[in-house]
This record gives sequence, C-alpha cells and structure tokens, in this order.
Amino acid sequence: MCFIGVGAMTWSPLACGLITGKYSDGVPDCSRATIKGYQWLKERVYSEEGRRQLAKIKELHLLADRLGCTPAQLAI
Repeated sequence: MCFIGVGAMTWSPLACGLITGKYSDGVPDCSRATIKGYQWLKERVYSEEGRRQLAKIKELHLLADRLGCTPAQLAI
C-alpha cells in the first residue's frame, strides 16, 4: 500500500442540497430554505447564478444516470 500524504475535507459536497435535485422546481415548503435563518439559501436558488447552477446540475443528473449512480454518489 502506498500513501502519498494527502488529505481532503469536503465542504457541502451536495451544494446545500442543490445536487440532490430537490430545488429543481423551486423551493419546497418542507425544505431547509424555508427555515428562518436560511433565507440566503432561498435567495441563492432563485438568483441568476442559482438558475445557472441548477442547469448544470441537470446535466450532472444525466451523467449520473449514464454511469448508473445517483447524483449524490457522483458528487461525493
């Protein structure tokens, strides 16, 4: 076994839930983005940058389907 001395710490590998697809059609009533203190997440989803990210995430979902895994598995 060979070790190269590299470690990795992932931060929000699912992009605050965006990669899961739950925000693809807007913000669901039961999501974290509706909780007080998470207004920033709701604003992110509806922003221009958020819409661009969601379009890219749709492509990620297609790739995950072709690879036979979930988008979350591919992201992690």
